[in-house]
Amino acid sequence: MKSLRAALVAYGRAAAIALAWSASASIAAAQEQGARAVTYNGQIAPILNEHCVSCHRPDAVA
Repeated sequence: MKSLRAALVAYGRAAAIALAWSASASIAAAQEQGARAVTYNGQIAPILNEHCVSCHRPDAVA
């Protein structure tokens, strides 16, 4: 019985360490991606120009 308990404790510790390592790596990656600021001219205007402006512009039918 003790060997089963010891094995479960060891497995639990290994799983906790793996989970903590994975979470820290995910957080670090998210912080790196979030460092770039979104700007209207850089990211938003190109999307609007490509998908919307051809129909939805001032003095147009749509």
